Amino acid sequence: MAVSRGEKCGLERGDATRFDLLEIHGELLADDDQAAATEALDLMEMAAERLDPLIERLRETPLALSDELDEQRAGWDLFYDLLSALERALAEGDQQAFAIRDVARQLVEACRINSDAA
Repeated sequence: MAVSRGEKCGLERGDATRFDLLEIHGELLADDDQAAATEALDLMEMAAERLDPLIERLRETPLALSDELDEQRAGWDLFYDLLSALERALAEGDQQAFAIRDVARQLVEACRINSDAA
């Protein structure tokens, strides 16, 4: 009997969630690379954890995704409206706009994962 990718990673068929994820997404796993297999498993577990609450919300109301999309779209619309207003103010030489731009740059720089790479 052939050994499955899940079994190669040390999983047993009784471990349904992890085993099923590995079997379904086996193409993410390198045959002999334990580190890649572990990374793929971590990625799939993270995806499953994020999907569970979404599936539960969809059971409660079928419009959950539509409502969330509307909220996110409104948020991004506001973001781009503010960005456009800031760009206009910068073009007009507004000193407050320059101060806001400088603070925004500092915030973005502070969020970099590897600030040495910049």
